[in-house]
Amino acid sequence: MWPIRLTDPLPIVPVPLLEPDPDAPLDLGAGLAAIYDRCAYASQIDYSQQPPPPRLSEKESRWVAARLRDQGVLSHR
Repeated sequence: MWPIRLTDPLPIVPVPLLEPDPDAPLDLGAGLAAIYDRCAYASQIDYSQQPPPPRLSEKESRWVAARLRDQGVLSHR
């Protein structure tokens, strides 16, 4: 488990392989972005709705709104 804040980028995590091979790096952020794009989630998610629980702090809500505006999926919030 890798605890991270909502505002932190997703980590690159080591995937253990059999000896003598070294761990393989898995870029969770790149994987999530590829799935999001391939599944066309941008056209399926209503970003004007509040996110599901747990409730975000005011600071986190402002960060999410800014990211959505930066990505062009929300004009105001």
